[in-house]
Amino acid sequence: MEVREVERVQDWIKKIGGAGWHLSQAEAVARLKAGDRFYIVRGGQLVFLEIASSPDGAEYLKSRDDQVLPQSLLRLRS
Repeated sequence: MEVREVERVQDWIKKIGGAGWHLSQAEAVARLKAGDRFYIVRGGQLVFLEIASSPDGAEYLKSRDDQVLPQSLLRLRS
């Protein structure tokens, strides 16, 4: 599913969304674990999302191209 927008609080992603759908970050993490795939389009290429963990163990979304912070997602419109 293509992610086109995010709802965020500072540098933390609260929700992701696309054409006619929105999920909380927790829901999206659960769907990724269940086998769903989410991606963004950057430079005409699909960049898939993955689950990362913060030092305190909190799971969050980021693109495969991101280092630690979900910079690619944070650049999407909100």
